[in-house]
Amino acid sequence: MGNTAKTIMAATAFLAVSSAPLLSQGQEGRQGPRGQGANLNQIAILLEKGEELNLTEQQVERLHVVKQNLDEANGPHVNELRTLRGDGDRPDASARERMRPLLEAIQQNQDSATEATMAILTEDQRGPAREIIESARPQRGRGRRGQGRPRGNP
Repeated sequence: MGNTAKTIMAATAFLAVSSAPLLSQGQEGRQGPRGQGANLNQIAILLEKGEELNLTEQQVERLHVVKQNLDEANGPHVNELRTLRGDGDRPDASARERMRPLLEAIQQNQDSATEATMAILTEDQRGPAREIIESARPQRGRGRRGQGRPRGNP
C-alpha cells in the first residue's frame, strides 16, 4: 500500500473519530472517545485547557472566534467526508481519491487556525499549547513498520 493510501486511511480514521463535535451544534467539542472532546478543532481543546494556559479573557474571546471560523470552514468538508465514507466500511479507491482534496483543505484550515492561535498566545503560552495540541492528535502509523515479520528478515 502506498504512502498516499496510508495517509488517506489514517486521516479517514482520524475524521471518523474526531468529526462528531464539528457536526453537533452547541456541544463545544465535548463528544468523542473518553469524553475528552477528541475533535478536529484543536482550538476547542486549547479553550478547554484555558486555565492551564493562563488565558486572559481577551485571549479566550479571540480564540472562540478562531474556533468558530475553523468549525465553519471545515464543517462542509467533514460533511462531505462522512457522505463519502458511507456506512463506515473502508472507502473504495474512488472515494479515497475524492477525499484527498477535502482532507487537504481541512489540514490547511487547521494550519491557518493554529497559526492565528499562536499569534494570540504569549511566548510563554505557545510551548504548552503546542504540547496540548500534539498530545490531542491521534497516533498515526507508529509501530507499524515491519508488522508481521521479525526485524532483519527480508
